[in-house]
Order: sequence, then structure tokens, then C-alpha cells
Amino acid sequence: MYARVTTIQGAPAKMDDAKGHIQEQTLPQLQKMEGFKGFVALGDRQSGKVLGV
Repeated sequence: MYARVTTIQGAPAKMDDAKGHIQEQTLPQLQKMEGFKGFVALGDRQSGKVLGV
């Protein structure tokens, strides 16, 4: 089994925008990939850091 972990850093005030982008743009693209099983995003609203698995 393999998992991809991605960390991004953004402006804390833009966390809601990032959530919308992940739901509307990123997730649909990931779902098209062969072998895709799921996606979890963890965000810290104070630092603006998002971890995606």
C-alpha cells in the first residue's frame, strides 16, 4: 500500500477558501486517478498549514 502526503502553507485567513478549492477542484481530480481510495485533509486555522493524505 502507498499513501501520498502533501503539506501546504497558506494565509490563515484563507482557510475557508482553501477548503472550498480542495472540495471543488482538487478532490474531483484525485477521484479520477487509478487506485484512488480516499482523501483526508487536516488544517490548522492558526498557522494556515494543511496536511493532505
